[in-house]
Amino acid sequence: MPTCFTDSPDSIMQKKEPDKFADKDFLEWVEKQPSCLDGSFSEYENGEGRNVACHVRRVAYGAGTAKKPLFFAVPMTHWQHALQHQKGEKACMMKYLKAPRGKDFFAGKLGLNEATAKDWFETQALAYRIKYELLHPEEG
Repeated sequence: MPTCFTDSPDSIMQKKEPDKFADKDFLEWVEKQPSCLDGSFSEYENGEGRNVACHVRRVAYGAGTAKKPLFFAVPMTHWQHALQHQKGEKACMMKYLKAPRGKDFFAGKLGLNEATAKDWFETQALAYRIKYELLHPEEG
C-alpha cells in the first residue's frame, strides 16, 4: 500500500493500471470532501456537503487531449473551479487559499508564481489519492 513517506509520486501513479470504474468511486468521494483551498462546500445535499471533483491535468500523470488522468483530482467549490478555469491556478490560490497556507505564506516564503501554484495543486491531488487509497485499499 502506498504511503506518502515511502513512495514517490511517480511510483504511486504507476503501481497498476487505474480502473475507470474505480475512478468514478474516487471522484464521488472527492466531491464529498471540503474544498482543498478553504475548507468550504459549494452546496449541501441531504445535509452533506458537496463540491466539484476538479481534475488536475498533467501530461506526466496521463492527461492529454480530451483525456483526464484517473485518480488525480481535488475538491473545489463551483466558483473556485470556475475561476481556476478562467484565470489559472495561481489566481485561484490568491483569491481563495486561506492562511497560514495562503497567499501570504507563498508570497513571503516561496514566491507564488505559476510554477509554485502548479506544484501545490499536484501535491494536493497526490495527497487526495493517497488518502483515498488508505481508506479504500481494495480499490486503489
